[in-house]
Amino acid sequence: MVRGLNGDTPDLIWVYSSWLTGYLPHLDWQRVVVDFDALFFRAMRRAMRNTPWYGSKILLENIEIWKQERFDRRLGKRAAQVLVCSEEDRRILGYDNVRVLPNCVDLPPELPFGSVDDPHRLLFIGKMDYEPNIDAALYFCKSILPHIRNVEPRAHVYIVGREPSEEIRALHTGTDVFVTGAVPDATPYLNAAGIVIVPLRFGGGTRIKILEAFAHRKAVVSTTTGCEGLAVEHGVHLSRADTPREFAAKCLALMTDAAMRRALGRAGRELVENHYSQDVFQRTVRRCVSDLVSSS
Repeated sequence: MVRGLNGDTPDLIWVYSSWLTGYLPHLDWQRVVVDFDALFFRAMRRAMRNTPWYGSKILLENIEIWKQERFDRRLGKRAAQVLVCSEEDRRILGYDNVRVLPNCVDLPPELPFGSVDDPHRLLFIGKMDYEPNIDAALYFCKSILPHIRNVEPRAHVYIVGREPSEEIRALHTGTDVFVTGAVPDATPYLNAAGIVIVPLRFGGGTRIKILEAFAHRKAVVSTTTGCEGLAVEHGVHLSRADTPREFAAKCLALMTDAAMRRALGRAGRELVENHYSQDVFQRTVRRCVSDLVSSS
């Protein structure tokens, strides 16, 4: 299909992620939109700071990061339009042709607050063979959860997501940590949770898992990295914490404060409705396509 496109002159070609542009060497770049899921060179740098297996290969990784950043920046100059997930990514690229296209989620039907949730149940959702998620789950269970359970022994965490690594499967105890693996629908787990946790220490892009939690009116505790790029305010849309003891304290505070969980859940839902819904996403895409097609 890509070979066939090389002989045509389409009005617009939308390329998802920078590495796929390698399949389009002969096209008119003034017709190409490159949709960056994330700036991977930023994610790679953060991984080096937080994981020993990256640090042990620091020279090699620095070379790879330099190559990735050089490639992404040259691509940004070449394409007619570059799309990123956040204002921070747009600022880092710094080109006039960069536009923010926020991630979006579907809005589920609303449930009465407190109808099914357990304030002592914490939830982490993600693809569990993805290194940032693996690190986040291990970090939470080993460095944060013990502080929580020292104060509240009823606290427990569900780790929900497909393809859990061997390290993640080993966390399962059946008492304080439950590793589910793949589930047909995450909605029951979201509905049952009192708090959604996002203890990410590296990675790129913006977190669908936070938007999904907001859409379900769930209180969220996140690291700064976890909520990076989202238009959130600490204490209004979520609680933010960057050390194990602080993260544990935020979780414990929400377990005992139903009013705060309700307030965060309501504000999160409103944020998704106003900025991260399918309607907002589709309007932005239509404007982008219309602007480029009309100018070509």
